[in-house]
Amino acid sequence: MRRRVALALAVSRDLPDVTFVPIGGVGRHSPAEAVVMAQLLEHSGVDRAAIHPVSEGRTTIHSLEASWPYLRERTEGRGALVHVCTDAYHVRRCRLILRIWGIESRGPGGGTARDVSAAAPVARGLAWMTLRDWLALIEDVPLAVLWRVRRRFFRAQKA
Repeated sequence: MRRRVALALAVSRDLPDVTFVPIGGVGRHSPAEAVVMAQLLEHSGVDRAAIHPVSEGRTTIHSLEASWPYLRERTEGRGALVHVCTDAYHVRRCRLILRIWGIESRGPGGGTARDVSAAAPVARGLAWMTLRDWLALIEDVPLAVLWRVRRRFFRAQKA
């Protein structure tokens, strides 16, 4: 989580009007990941008003779903981008889910991602996490598509 926060801080350095949206529910131990990352952001000097933690969800897609209303409100019609600041092996899946849902995003760019990811776990652990993330795509992509279709269907029903 420290790497993710460090990356978010590095990426946000030159961006105006940044809002941090750390996501992640309670894993094996309390508190929720979003809460821990929000605290790390505050300890790094980020104003509490610029942090919107979303601590619901035990998986990536469920955490992104819980953050959907806030992300959509902040990006729709504003040309704003979501900058996904997570571990290198995880960026692709997060961005793909957001793209399916109609939210434009960027992954970390330049040397920043490499600098922060250099502190990543040893190769064996990183290989396992990369494989785990690719396998999660098999579940998350159909769920993301279904979620978007369901939202469109219910929106059409209301109209």
